[in-house]
Amino acid sequence: MKKRLVRKNKTSWLPMNIVVLIAILACTQNWCPPGNGEVKKPFALAYVDTNWKLRIRSSDDGINWTSASGATPEIDSAPGIAPDASGVLYLAIFENAVSDAKFLTGLGPAVWDSSPFTVGDGHRNEIQSATSVVNIGGTKYLVAYNHNNQAKIVEFDHATSVRDFGAEWTPVIGVVNSNLVDRPALVLRNGRLIGSWLMANQLQMVTGDIQAGVPVWQAGYMFNANVTEQGFGSPIGAFALAEDGQTFYAAVVRQRDPLPGEQISHYFLFIYTSNNGLNWTRLTSRETMLPTAMAIAAGGTNDIITILSNQATATSPALAYRFNGSSWTVLNNSVIFGNNPINRGHDFTLFKKH
Repeated sequence: MKKRLVRKNKTSWLPMNIVVLIAILACTQNWCPPGNGEVKKPFALAYVDTNWKLRIRSSDDGINWTSASGATPEIDSAPGIAPDASGVLYLAIFENAVSDAKFLTGLGPAVWDSSPFTVGDGHRNEIQSATSVVNIGGTKYLVAYNHNNQAKIVEFDHATSVRDFGAEWTPVIGVVNSNLVDRPALVLRNGRLIGSWLMANQLQMVTGDIQAGVPVWQAGYMFNANVTEQGFGSPIGAFALAEDGQTFYAAVVRQRDPLPGEQISHYFLFIYTSNNGLNWTRLTSRETMLPTAMAIAAGGTNDIITILSNQATATSPALAYRFNGSSWTVLNNSVIFGNNPINRGHDFTLFKKH
């Protein structure tokens, strides 16, 4: 994504203790245990609005959305979002308006700190894209982002005494890592990890396993070489990964080969599923636009939300779809984004707790 050319000087933020937040707000509208004691598993959406503010929205059903309470700092790129090992506390890591790495903690997706914290000084200017975040146990996370047009995956420890990026766990042997398009993606399910990034028309994908609290990577492969579609080109524009606790999901957009005499390009969204991150099966597809940003979240193969945005489109700044296992529904932008429209073409994160 292009950066803003003019930035405002920022005042320092005063952090709020998340323990106090939990004590005061032990139960929120979107995070109260139901009668059977289970924790709700809502969707969460984080994005850059038209005033370059961070906005976080949440939904129990993917249809009705509400705005989260907490900080709305100025940002350049959307945060990655992940819950901790308990599934109660959330973490969002992002680049703010002056290129500092910041993070927020939240109680579920609905209540967040009143001010963001700064990631330790050792890495505060490294993030050059939106981020992807996964929890690998306890207070430890992996954070993926674009740094100097290469994917970078680092460890982040949320413990009070650390709060800085630590060891780098980017796969390098036999993995192409250059000329990235926007951010890399991370997704973790039952200890199985997928890392991926798009480079022009090459979608690099690599799998690994969390062993003793660190990722152990296997050899990478090119998604577009392994997963082809007759009559369509390689993935372009943007892509996204997700998981539902049982299955991995990959969402890509491909251009359909032109028909005889056809003058207008046609683009299709494809959603694939996989049990291991290596072998993928097409779940569904539909015609859409060429996106510069895309996100996907799934509560199962019959409960998928996908959002796409394109900076140059003359139509709506975002297209949002829901797939129910057999058919697609176009969702209303004003319901999803509320009173704070998404910044056209800018990145966003869609997440669902499992």
